[in-house]
Amino acid sequence: MRLFAPAKINLGLEVCGKRDDGYHEVVTLLESVSIFDVIDIRSADELIVRSDDRIPDDDDLIFRALDQMQMHTGRRLCLSVTAFKSIPISAGLGGGSSDAGTVLGAIGMLLGLSQPDLHMIASSLGSDVPFFLRGGATLATGTGTDLEPIASGGRRWYVIAVPDLTIPGKTASLYAALTPQDHTDGVTTRQNAETLQRGGLFNNRLMINAFQRPLLEYEQFRETVVALHQAGAETVLASGAGPSAFAACDSWSAAARIRDRLNAPASTRVFLATSIGPNPNQSRLDQLIESPSSR
Repeated sequence: MRLFAPAKINLGLEVCGKRDDGYHEVVTLLESVSIFDVIDIRSADELIVRSDDRIPDDDDLIFRALDQMQMHTGRRLCLSVTAFKSIPISAGLGGGSSDAGTVLGAIGMLLGLSQPDLHMIASSLGSDVPFFLRGGATLATGTGTDLEPIASGGRRWYVIAVPDLTIPGKTASLYAALTPQDHTDGVTTRQNAETLQRGGLFNNRLMINAFQRPLLEYEQFRETVVALHQAGAETVLASGAGPSAFAACDSWSAAARIRDRLNAPASTRVFLATSIGPNPNQSRLDQLIESPSSR
């Protein structure tokens, strides 16, 4: 079985403050985009997970997801799983979370697990993992695991630039860098989600990310934002906790113009991607269930 695990971007990410349990309350608008990791799954004598990035099992979200599924179901999963990575690691594009959520959703469907059970396992792995059980466009609240799917109309195009920047302990460091002035009430992102739900385009001017200010203190991110603006982007936003930055466009031609004009360092990875709907592997899984010998 071959699965495609999509990247995501955050069309808005607001941090509303710290909760009593120590986590942060967030409101974020997520969308799956057409950058994919490819995951091959075959039968084996035991559970084996490999990645072309050679991620150790303890750090590999796919291995941890399937291990949690084994413990939850009491079933031994004899699978060989190989992930071929195209989504940049630790860039705010959800690569590891997508791999885990995509595999969880597929194997869970084949085993007949309920959505609440899958959501519980996914939530234990990370705040973005539940989103990737389905993907598409989704408003996420709470710690990021309370999901409200959005039936958005139309297609959106994105120029995504990933600078050569590694931030040690990135998410924790950026949360620690937030001040009370960076906290907002989530209303702006909810407004954009409502606009998408009604079938319109989100408002670029209302796109905000609480981590934008601390990320701009890093030269590589700052240069990436400036380069995208100089290439013609109206609004440039970090995705997640960065350091990727993106410009949103309503047509392929507008996005292609920005990409072609972009003057970024040679080490910057640049993608032109489009929004994709939920469950990109559904037809493949349906075929497999109907005809187990098919691939």
